[in-house]
Amino acid sequence: AQMLDVVGIDASGDPRYRFHDIIRLFARERLFGQETEADRKRVVARLVGGWLFLVDEANKRIQGGDHLFLHGEGERWEPPQNVVATALSEPMTWLENEQVNLCAAVSLAADTGLDELCWELASALTPLFNRRGYLDDWEATNHRAMEVVRAHGNKRGSAALTFSFGSLYLDQRRYAEAGKSMADALEEFTELGDELGRAMCHRELAYLEHLHGNGHRALELCEMAHADFESVGDLAGLGRTLHLSGHVYTTLGDTERGMRDLQGALEYAQTTGDPRDRAQVLRRIGQSTLGVGEYQEALGILSEAFDLVRDLGDPIGEGYLLHDLGRVNVLLGRRQEARRYLGRALAVREQILDREGEAETGLDLARLLLEAGETEQAVELAGRAARIFEERGMEREREAAAGLMTSPRS
Repeated sequence: AQMLDVVGIDASGDPRYRFHDIIRLFARERLFGQETEADRKRVVARLVGGWLFLVDEANKRIQGGDHLFLHGEGERWEPPQNVVATALSEPMTWLENEQVNLCAAVSLAADTGLDELCWELASALTPLFNRRGYLDDWEATNHRAMEVVRAHGNKRGSAALTFSFGSLYLDQRRYAEAGKSMADALEEFTELGDELGRAMCHRELAYLEHLHGNGHRALELCEMAHADFESVGDLAGLGRTLHLSGHVYTTLGDTERGMRDLQGALEYAQTTGDPRDRAQVLRRIGQSTLGVGEYQEALGILSEAFDLVRDLGDPIGEGYLLHDLGRVNVLLGRRQEARRYLGRALAVREQILDREGEAETGLDLARLLLEAGETEQAVELAGRAARIFEERGMEREREAAAGLMTSPRS
């Protein structure tokens, strides 16, 4: 009888196998029935350590180096180099293919009491979850890991996971919860003397201050983040901080300083070789160019950024850039192109459950449809946007949507 099933093909074209459920259950019973707790823990540590090594290597290849990663003392197990090279020839594809196994490894580490390996693996999966919009898995693995680090009094693991929760809440636009998590993580990292963790928190807190309209406070926090990133030599952190400060300066009206910081951020992104960082900086440069009335140039820059995120398979980035391209085409008077881009942006944001983004895009599309005389669909979109804005407590945006519903053309 066969013990294995072929369940797919890996990145190198070789078959992927899976044990039959009955075989897996039998092996698990033997493990818990015949092996000591110490032996079981040692075996699980080797297994999870192997996964962690591969995830670390995948992240380095994706982000151009060991940037913006919080590491602990969990022991890695390094597979043979030819296995690593084959498995990680397409690192993001490998992470996606192994997502179920990697999440299971976090749970296994938690069940076995391997708190250090557990939080490290959960944190290391953040780039996958963030770039692909797997927010439910992100939240579930964080909760599982946090249970075990708190049970073991693992302060650095707690700080790292608290920061990870803050990043998740930012992606979910749960800004109040994000701010609390980032402030808590900053306090923990400061107590531990962890410069990298402190820098990462200052950068995200700066972003939150910017969102709340506190541009000058955001720049102060950017300076703090920049100093710590410079101290630890994290190039990606330096680039992302300049990215944010450049955007803030531009928002405050200092376009010259803003573009200078954004160009510096672009140089860091080119140095690390992370195309996603490059796309995000190009987006801000495109928006700044749009803000000074250079619509055609902005279109070219935003199109370049969109090509990058599309090739990366980044749905969150696609949603933002499709919306930007819709707006710039409106300003260029290209109504059909604008409608096409905004329609695609709305579909993406609905797909990734970005409710706020859905409302913002829907409202822009409703304005365009209203101008074209398509009143019924415009009012429907504006009404949906108004309801979402009301749920989110975004009164100014809700009023704008409600006003569109009652405009003379509707």
